[in-house]
Amino acid sequence: GNAALTAALPGLALANAVNLAAGSALNLNGNNGLDFNGTVSGSGTLVKNGTGALGLNGPVLGFTGGLSLQGGTLNVANPISAGLASAAGTTANFSGGADNLTVNGAVAGAVNLGAGNDSLTSSLANLAGLTGTVNAGGGSDTFAVNGTGDGILPAAGLIGFENLSLAPGGTLVLASGATGAFDNSSIGGNLVLGGNLGGNATVAAGGALIGNGALAGALTLGGTLAPSGLSGASGAAAGTGTV
Repeated sequence: GNAALTAALPGLALANAVNLAAGSALNLNGNNGLDFNGTVSGSGTLVKNGTGALGLNGPVLGFTGGLSLQGGTLNVANPISAGLASAAGTTANFSGGADNLTVNGAVAGAVNLGAGNDSLTSSLANLAGLTGTVNAGGGSDTFAVNGTGDGILPAAGLIGFENLSLAPGGTLVLASGATGAFDNSSIGGNLVLGGNLGGNATVAAGGALIGNGALAGALTLGGTLAPSGLSGASGAAAGTGTV
């Protein structure tokens, strides 16, 4: 079930291990700072409310649930693999290790991924809610997109990502006037290129590069090149199929 915890005093630190069962939520309320110095594990949801800072300072590799930052600041000291949602005005700071985050709701706050080889994964459906700024920091960092349907790349909010990965099955749009500042892009689905894509791009078999935007680097084409769209396709990928 769900539970709530409020730090009555500023600077409170808990050494207890915290396990969040599947389907459960722990709501952290109030405006005082709070540190969890013990292990955090489980697959439930940790909800941070209030204006204070929450520090997850212990091991978190056993935690596969969701982080919902609805107020204040979240500081995660060690590598984590978790879902992420955040409200506008919040800040989430992650470790210098390899953090693997999945967008599981609106991400409207600032996110700092640190110096590791990090990944941020979003479905095409969740891209519209990714309105905050995500700074990938150092390392070799990947922004990965999966799912079906169409989605617009929130290019202006993605800072410092070296790699773009688009899984088969959907259509990603880089809008006219936008710049995708990546070094390498791996395209398994449809990429509609209306703006400028940095670096090199590899289009896999079954994938397609569509549109009349600009690619800064080399193109390795194993799929389809369709500047005017894919014949028979729907949505943003649709077109005549003529080159």
